Amino acid sequence: MAGIDLEQVKRTRGVDLAVWPPRSRDELILAKLRHQLRWAWERSPFYRRKWLEAGVSPDTLRSLDDLRRFPVVQKADLRLAQAAHPPFGDYLCVEPGEVARIHGTSGTTGHPTVFGVGRKDWERVGEAHARILWGAGVRPDDRILICSFFSLYLGSWGALEGAERLGATVFPFGAGVAGQTLMAVGWARALRPTAFYGTPSYALHFAETARREGIDPKTLGLRLLFFSGEPGAGIPATKRQIEETFGGSCLDMGSMAEMTPWMTNAECRHRTGMHLWQDLVYTQVCDPETWQPVPFGAEGTPVYTHLERTSQPMIRLVSGDRARWVDGPCACGRTYPRLPDGLYGRIDDMFIVRGENIYPSAIEDTLRAIDGFGGEFRVVVSRREAMDELLIQAEYALTHADRRPALQLAADRARARGHAAPDGVQGAAGRRRPRPLSVVRSGAMTGDAGHLSVAQLRREGVDVLFSLNGGHIAPIYDACLDAGVRIVDVRHEDAAVHMAHAYSRLSERTGVACVTAGPGVTNTVTALATAHAAASPLLLLGGKAPVQQFDLGALQDVDQVAILRPVTKAAWTVLEGARAAEYINAAIRLAHAPLPGPVYVEIPTDVLREPGAPAGAEARTLPPARLAGRPGPDPDLLARAAALVEGAARPVIVAGSGVGWAGAHAGLRAFAERIQAPVLTTSLGRGALPAGHPLNLAAARSFLLAGADLVVVVATRFNYVLGYGRPPRLPETARIVQIDLAPEELNRNRVTDVAIQADAGAALAALAAAVSARTAPRPWLDEARRRDHRARQALARQAASDARPIHPLRLCQDVARAAPPGTVFVLDGGDILSFGRLVVEPDGPGCYLDPGPYGCLGVGLPFANAAKVARPSTPVVCISGDGALGINLMEFDTAVRHRLPIVLVVSNNAAWGIELNSQRADFGEDRVIGTLLRDCRFDRVAQALGGHGERVTEPAEIATAVGRALDAGVPALVDVVTDPTAASPDLTRGLARVPDRQPLTVWGEGRA
Repeated sequence: MAGIDLEQVKRTRGVDLAVWPPRSRDELILAKLRHQLRWAWERSPFYRRKWLEAGVSPDTLRSLDDLRRFPVVQKADLRLAQAAHPPFGDYLCVEPGEVARIHGTSGTTGHPTVFGVGRKDWERVGEAHARILWGAGVRPDDRILICSFFSLYLGSWGALEGAERLGATVFPFGAGVAGQTLMAVGWARALRPTAFYGTPSYALHFAETARREGIDPKTLGLRLLFFSGEPGAGIPATKRQIEETFGGSCLDMGSMAEMTPWMTNAECRHRTGMHLWQDLVYTQVCDPETWQPVPFGAEGTPVYTHLERTSQPMIRLVSGDRARWVDGPCACGRTYPRLPDGLYGRIDDMFIVRGENIYPSAIEDTLRAIDGFGGEFRVVVSRREAMDELLIQAEYALTHADRRPALQLAADRARARGHAAPDGVQGAAGRRRPRPLSVVRSGAMTGDAGHLSVAQLRREGVDVLFSLNGGHIAPIYDACLDAGVRIVDVRHEDAAVHMAHAYSRLSERTGVACVTAGPGVTNTVTALATAHAAASPLLLLGGKAPVQQFDLGALQDVDQVAILRPVTKAAWTVLEGARAAEYINAAIRLAHAPLPGPVYVEIPTDVLREPGAPAGAEARTLPPARLAGRPGPDPDLLARAAALVEGAARPVIVAGSGVGWAGAHAGLRAFAERIQAPVLTTSLGRGALPAGHPLNLAAARSFLLAGADLVVVVATRFNYVLGYGRPPRLPETARIVQIDLAPEELNRNRVTDVAIQADAGAALAALAAAVSARTAPRPWLDEARRRDHRARQALARQAASDARPIHPLRLCQDVARAAPPGTVFVLDGGDILSFGRLVVEPDGPGCYLDPGPYGCLGVGLPFANAAKVARPSTPVVCISGDGALGINLMEFDTAVRHRLPIVLVVSNNAAWGIELNSQRADFGEDRVIGTLLRDCRFDRVAQALGGHGERVTEPAEIATAVGRALDAGVPALVDVVTDPTAASPDLTRGLARVPDRQPLTVWGEGRA
């Protein structure tokens, strides 16, 4: 086959795309992924059925992070589909006649899987493998010996196709025939190949055959050996043995045959781990219990998604391999995430002995570090009385005089990988491990209550803890090391709780903070009050003085439960170590129960050190807390509500945060479109309807509410945001239908016409089914659209200002326009929040955060950091006022230390703007006090802390500066000098005056 143009490979395949800034490449990946999902949805009954059951569709995907919402596919699902729809299954998305090649598995489970590869797909296989082989160091002048099966298996064919497309000379020798290895050695000696492809075990067998023929494998001239099909090349000891045997570089490659092109996990010549070629196959490393992506640095199993497969696309296919992923830079310049240890085992070949997770790959790594190991071993597990026994039978090869150094090395290597050292072997410092590792995934627990607590957190799906350390919680930190729980340590406890709050809102998992006793706990009060007001579930774990020192005046001892009870749903003290898991399980369940909110659990330090169970007994964690079902509406109340909807001429829907917790965004949209009613949202509900939707008329909300004859209030409270549900905010004559899962919120502050206690999603679906589709026009709605359009035009004119200092509205508009699709926006401050809400419109649900109903400033940086932890592949942009930023400014250091590349844009007007201008208006120019700040160079602060920082004084520079910040790859701060005299909408409405009777927030015209 003719070689391809090398310059083209370098330009469009081999180099440029691989070194793109992640943000730019992610835009390409998202576009490919949207097309791939739509292709599967329209052509595959398998995927349509599976996704409908999960309540998702291609429209669900607003950002790359949304992929986590789609169900995973197991190999067993594919086998069942092919058994029901032979031979290719109902996930074949082309006509059978378009299949160009048929391959498959051996059927070791009894059911072989058939792979049908379309003609266009096979062309892309060659292109993809050419790119990857170039990245591994293969060049056109290489001669590649392929010693792998050429049969139904895909691996050899992909390597052959890619090497030929690259222009290399290929010798497809094959394997598996009697005497073939001896022949391969002879041919290799004669042809002098420079590269070898096969499996690690076959390469070692090849080397032994060569030695028996008197040939040193090093003399064959192999500079590059690349492998797949086995985890061996990812095991350090095996990799080292291959390199010492052949004198060439050993590179690990490959994913799964189902994921052709299968080489998309591949090492480069710098061997810093397997790069994940995300623009070919999008990979998430996921927790095998929750199937949610784990943070970088954590271990899980790769879950793969095709981006350009037309024949049998795989969407979130579970690999079952064990891997850890990171996103640090590589010397080759590629910006892909990496698997630094490769694929080093299987999640399904793990077994447990005496509370330890045992993996054959880890045993192999340990054995290969011992002189005299012959290369073969067997693991025998038996039981003596009540105790499991583990026997490893290993092949003996060489005589060695002193096995202690080798055993010492084996112990250190095993410990470095997180496995227990062999029995009786001490570590490098001469110390024995003080206790066995805790087994988290099995639920067994043999350590102290600190380990039991962390084990329960892991069962609840918690893999990250937001914390600031202290002696009272040291046992929890120690347990996190063993359990693989990531600790994001902050600079102030307040920030830890803010991060847990935002993490819960964006990840759909429980955010957990952990702080030390006394001032550590009391520092969290404001953040807890913020989460409580926003109805955001989270768990706060607190340290506490030892029980034996209660009421003696112990260090940092105070009645923490009494302090936190008013700002939490519950506050408890654990007094028995064996019950720690019980309390944590109950706390997480309560945090998510209606009405959601924070729960506090404190554990005295001596209790944390207690054994996790009575002597001789096994303590077990509890099953994860799950709320039972989603209650639907009462049929009679539903009928009454439907009648009101049918009879309304001017209905308006008001949606709050509960729509998000119920996962009811699609149901809300469907209901609104069915009855042709505009949707208004509270700040916590923003994004429920995308910007530009014909029923998203936020800029006309005063007109809509004033003229509504029916208001359907869904999962939000009648607090000050809604004017307590009373006139003048909601008309006296308007009929009210209220839907809320929390009974205490029904009829609170306003008696409604129909109050339905039900899950928002269930109620909206039932209500949509109970009413007829609206076809008649609504003239009132047309007028609202005209008003919305005029208001937005007026905003656009104001935001186009070229004034200096920069107008805050211009700042917010340009930042919003510069941010890529799917960006998570965080707004923090007073004036700047008031301006930002007008022009920063999220692309969808879960893409917006602000201080919420409690109005707490200083949340911006912690919220943004948490957003990046929750959604590492999603751009995060925070717009903050300078006053608000000063409250938690040192959390920029947290972003730097934990490599969270957020973008922070500061509106720097050197003042507390609303209060300053209110003082001038209410009391006079000479009565200004306590509202002026200094012009701080926040850009230089960012640089000093290790991030990217720049200052902007010209309006035209805003967008380009934000673009540079997004591409920086590190936490970035853009310091924008803005006009302190600009009057915000909240200032105009008299926010700073705090009126006696009316709520502070008015849904005025033009407010988005």
